[in-house]
Amino acid sequence: MTAMPTSLPPELLAAVRNEHELMLTAESYILERVPGLSSETLRNLKLKVAKEFFNVPMISVADSVLYEEASWHVVSSGCPGIDQLLEFNGFATGTITEFAGLSSTGKTQLALFSILTSLCLTPGSTALLIDSNCSFCPIRTQQLFDTSDRFQLFRDKGMTFQQLSKRFHVSRCYDAFELLDCLNGLQHRIHGRASEFEHNLKLLVLDSVGSLLAPIVGTSSAQSVLVTLSLILRALSKAYAIPVITLNHAVQVREHERVGQNTISMKPALGSTWAQTPTQTLFFTDPSLQIGVNQKESSVWEFENRKGETVAVARKRVEVLKGKRVALGTWRYLYIGKEDIICFPEQI
Repeated sequence: MTAMPTSLPPELLAAVRNEHELMLTAESYILERVPGLSSETLRNLKLKVAKEFFNVPMISVADSVLYEEASWHVVSSGCPGIDQLLEFNGFATGTITEFAGLSSTGKTQLALFSILTSLCLTPGSTALLIDSNCSFCPIRTQQLFDTSDRFQLFRDKGMTFQQLSKRFHVSRCYDAFELLDCLNGLQHRIHGRASEFEHNLKLLVLDSVGSLLAPIVGTSSAQSVLVTLSLILRALSKAYAIPVITLNHAVQVREHERVGQNTISMKPALGSTWAQTPTQTLFFTDPSLQIGVNQKESSVWEFENRKGETVAVARKRVEVLKGKRVALGTWRYLYIGKEDIICFPEQI
């Protein structure tokens, strides 16, 4: 078996064979076998190896505090009511926000609306959508920008969807392992400042983790993949200051049964291991499908936009399912249409 190539100083090869062994071997063992090597020199070498070979950012505590203050930012969803449900009134650095719920409840549309808002409010910023369902439609996204009241001010200033699309990339992944490769590659490109796009990345959206990870749930590799994905997303969000949004579907859960009562409820898919990953979860439902709601009530609503036009929208319900700063169970109605998204804030 041939030895792995290494860039370590020749004198260190008496104790370790490569960079991996250097990081795993006790310092006392190395110092005993390499005459003249000081503890300070060895630690500096380890820091260099960790930074260059293992993509670990190494900065002092003081520099870390300054970096965190400088890089911390919050991305608005574009909907004041949704921002009230989020822990920092938006998608903040260090957070992983999960949109969970059945299909056609507005998760993807709100994620795209948030991307457009981020690109408009932060000139020069970029956004990345990882699409596993091939559901991204540029025409639909452009229609949202061209017609929504939310972006009228930016359109008046001459901003166009074509300009925004240059700062908005879409990557497609079709299974869990492609997703890990994609995120690992992204992490290395950001660390190496491969391009302006990665350097200015301010929002990452995964649509949808449920579709990508569901096929491996229950297999022998599920636990390791879920944990690895969680670690990468946390590193991207915290170490590289990129707010993350993940989209997930919902599954039915049968609770304690009682005679004459419906005991089936919904929860985010992928189980308890994945549930530890998001820092906050918003759960999307369709009120017209809820048991106990008057089925005669129409799910289609109308509102008048700034142009005086009547726009049809569907009403959805968004509830805080997980989080620390906003009370669990807090909810808002979200109105979804082809031309706009509206969520009114609660009057305080």
